[in-house]
Amino acid sequence: MKRIAFILILLATPAMAQDAAVEQVTVNGSSLAGIWRVSGPDYAAKTGFFSAMKWGPLHERFCRIAPQKDDLAMFCGGHEQAATVTANGDHIHFAWGTMMARIAIDGDMVSAGHMRGHFQIKLSGIKFEDPAFSDVLRVTPDPTAMDQPGKAALLRQIFEQGLASVPQDAAAAKQGKIAGAVPQLGAITAIAYLGHETKLSVLGTTPGLPDQPDFFSVYLVTFAQGERLCGLHQRADGVLDAFRCA
Repeated sequence: MKRIAFILILLATPAMAQDAAVEQVTVNGSSLAGIWRVSGPDYAAKTGFFSAMKWGPLHERFCRIAPQKDDLAMFCGGHEQAATVTANGDHIHFAWGTMMARIAIDGDMVSAGHMRGHFQIKLSGIKFEDPAFSDVLRVTPDPTAMDQPGKAALLRQIFEQGLASVPQDAAAAKQGKIAGAVPQLGAITAIAYLGHETKLSVLGTTPGLPDQPDFFSVYLVTFAQGERLCGLHQRADGVLDAFRCA
């Protein structure tokens, strides 16, 4: 049967071996601002209309929660649309999409730096929920941390001299894997290496294509007028074949 796959945007830290007891944590919106490591399945798929939803393995992605007008929004690399952020006591809800097709993480704060919940998809009002736990963990960026992949200098060059100043993979650029708009937020004041992210395969379009672990080198770039979460990748010959900021 034809596989219908919904490619999701959040990925994943493995679920904890034991379920942590959820304590009452009252959260105000502003306290959620910052960088978070978000876990979730890399895909959800149905093999038929009446079949159960199948959830992919968990992966993790870095996301940035920041004020947007009078609300909060969560920005994750590789996804143009920001998620809405709703906080009510210790209950937190992140959601992307429309009423017809919506993706969400719904759960509770375990502590001020840890939310635990479940990944959900809602299609035409019908909700499907991943039984595996998804964790959202606060990350404290450290500009003095070792730059393990050594891409900070390249990132600075891109922001100060433009993408045209670095060799690029033409096919990747044509496919939109190299973002054309470099944030214009003033001088860079700090660059902090955060870690790596997996590049997900496009299931359903290319069945069986494996994910690429540790593909993106992810940094928090702080400017005089804001900050962005940026991921990039170079081929072995130094050519840039992926770049994105959120």
